[in-house]
Amino acid sequence: MTKRILSAAALATVMVASPAFAETAERFQIVPVGETVLRLDRVTGAIELCAEADGGAWRCNEVVAPVPLSRGEAATALADENASLKARVTELERRLNEIGALVEGYDADKAADEAASVRLRSEARRGIDEAIDVTEYAVRRFRNLYDALTSDEVQ
Repeated sequence: MTKRILSAAALATVMVASPAFAETAERFQIVPVGETVLRLDRVTGAIELCAEADGGAWRCNEVVAPVPLSRGEAATALADENASLKARVTELERRLNEIGALVEGYDADKAADEAASVRLRSEARRGIDEAIDVTEYAVRRFRNLYDALTSDEVQ
């Protein structure tokens, strides 16, 4: 059992460190799991579970099917768009700070704190309004109960 665990770790090390597997190492991620190894194909998304078979050979069985190339291309396009949008957000934040610096007395941190404070105040007001509504309801119910009990005593 220990021999197989070491073999799985050794296989992962050889596949990542060997110059012959340089391209493979970029494409695949190898993770030892107990006596087996998971191999993730970073291009297609396929996942294979590999185990040492009789005679020291390794046998892999597909666990998750690969993504068709068109979906892989779509995923690449989404990743590119995501990177582009992150760069745009960074640029817009930089420009906003520049514009804010032109305004006399503008402090970006203070403005963010004030916005949070306004948001908290409005949430607190809603909470207080809800509490008042519940209290009014309770007072009306107690008043009605009191009126019902005292009207019986008078008669």
